[in-house]
Amino acid sequence: MGSPWGWLRPGHLGTEADRATFRTLHTASLAAPPLRSGLTDTSATKAIRHLRDLLGTPAVALTDTERLLAWDGRFGHHGKQAPTLAEAVVAEGSTSLGDKSDIPCYDPTCPLRHVIVSPLTVEERVVGTLQAFTSTASASLVRATNEVARWVSGQLELAELDASRTRLMEAEVRALLRETAEDGRTVFLSSHSLDEVQHVADRVGIIRTGRLIDVDAVERLRERSLRHVSITFGAPVDATELAGLDGVRVTSMDGPLVRLSAPETAMDAIVKAAARHEVVDLVSQPADLEEIFLELYREDDDVD
Repeated sequence: MGSPWGWLRPGHLGTEADRATFRTLHTASLAAPPLRSGLTDTSATKAIRHLRDLLGTPAVALTDTERLLAWDGRFGHHGKQAPTLAEAVVAEGSTSLGDKSDIPCYDPTCPLRHVIVSPLTVEERVVGTLQAFTSTASASLVRATNEVARWVSGQLELAELDASRTRLMEAEVRALLRETAEDGRTVFLSSHSLDEVQHVADRVGIIRTGRLIDVDAVERLRERSLRHVSITFGAPVDATELAGLDGVRVTSMDGPLVRLSAPETAMDAIVKAAARHEVVDLVSQPADLEEIFLELYREDDDVD
């Protein structure tokens, strides 16, 4: 008697419909992890390519309630229109369909003529939008955009739940630390969770191979570290000028989006250099404690 599982031959994934389902689930699984950290510049940038794969449109944008967080696809000059497109959807909480009058364009090679804007919600509150830019808008694409937006909203709901739990635990720890400090005692916290340390500690000591390599306040460690800078221009630019600034390193380029790492002292020069072009958005974020930790380890390697 043959095996009851004989029909599951190696490499056999069923019908084309089955394979399409598997591809969709796999793509969704790639987008989910960053979204579980909430709707931020970083999570949007990491997830948006997979969201565009799900929709199959020429371009996709993610916004919060006020600004563009990420763009994926060609014709990034439409990115500057995303915050305006989001306004009505954020206010009304319902999907809108725009035509070429809503996304005017003077590039004769640009095929984008329609945009579908769907709300992203957390606890019945609109926190952002998913925008699908396309040459032709069909009822099926509107439904697909709505469904993907609902799925993204579900991931953001889970992120909010995780954040609520984390905030509760942090509040309990901080209350305990305050009580201890009021008693005139000092608490030494040894932890591999650097996110936890940076939220509860006043001072941080970093130990490597049994040797204390640095001790400082968390904020002073941040000041000594590099910042992450994301600049979205109205059109792709030559980043050579930015890369030539003292201490600045271009970490990636994606169409009109340029990402840099730079010390705090270089920020004024970066802003002035960027201002020579049309700037849609500029975001500067400090390094978190884990990145500072790794940076100090690299410095220590150089000394050794």
